[in-house]
Amino acid sequence: MITENSLEIIELNDSTEYDKIINSYHCFNKAEFSYINRNKTDHIVYLIFKDKKKTRGGIVGGIKNNTFYFPFSAPFGGFSYNNNDIKIQQIENMVMLLEKWCRSNGIENIFITLPPEIYDTTFISKTINTCYRNDYILENIELNYYFDTKNIQNQDNYLEIIPYSARKSLKRSLRENLLFIQAKTLDETKEAYDIIKINRTAKGYPLRMDFEDIISTNKIIKKDFFIVKKEMTSIGAAVVYHITNTIVQVVYWGDIPTYSKYRVINFLSYKLFEYYRNIGIKYVDVGPSTENSIPNYGLCEFKENIGCDVVPKYIFKKILNKDEL
Repeated sequence: MITENSLEIIELNDSTEYDKIINSYHCFNKAEFSYINRNKTDHIVYLIFKDKKKTRGGIVGGIKNNTFYFPFSAPFGGFSYNNNDIKIQQIENMVMLLEKWCRSNGIENIFITLPPEIYDTTFISKTINTCYRNDYILENIELNYYFDTKNIQNQDNYLEIIPYSARKSLKRSLRENLLFIQAKTLDETKEAYDIIKINRTAKGYPLRMDFEDIISTNKIIKKDFFIVKKEMTSIGAAVVYHITNTIVQVVYWGDIPTYSKYRVINFLSYKLFEYYRNIGIKYVDVGPSTENSIPNYGLCEFKENIGCDVVPKYIFKKILNKDEL
């Protein structure tokens, strides 16, 4: 038995058991999500942290090359908790227990990618502090952009809050009578994906998920697909995941390059922000604009121009001393 200040770490056998016990605060921390992506790691581990009174939290991770990753196949992961009042000492005990468990299983490194702070400012801030004090190396700080939907009340209001260049581009797109359509059928969702694929191929960007990857998680993650049309021609698209009850993430968006003159993405981003405000979503997460902490300056500027704010996304690494058991 591995313990820390009366807290015990327990390895579970399957994803179903874990998800019954742990109330993950975002969808990427669900064991079922990791299980579907099991081919991307050598071994999945489901760990819970429990004391005499109750289960305090949990982790789903993947082991590969003697390294424990959480997540191993998602934009972010981190620890989960079962009660909002979790104390920083309990988080610290979980971090220390994880290290003990990894050492006892011959694991040499731990990688943790935390969610951007908008997903739970208090819990994530406590986790950052705990990792820092426990000698985790800050591997990367990514810049993650999001739009607060309270900033869009109507078209005129939105035009006022964005800078001149973005305002000019959006007005251009609005004059083109573009249509914003939510995909409803499987054929329409595939059409949206194919537009994204054309965009990524033209720009030389990798497309990390194929259509089957996206559809495979439909039972776990609610998804929205949108298409922008110019008359009868589909010229832009977006794929959006519901990460929590109040936050969605734009996983992919893009236009067909030959139609970029219509400022398709300015139109698409405006319509997405409007749509999600109207259904009660608080934040639209449009993802990072850095890779290994290096900014894509043009992408950063574009996201700021369409009204997004930015928060850090922390990636920590811990190199374990094999002699400490």
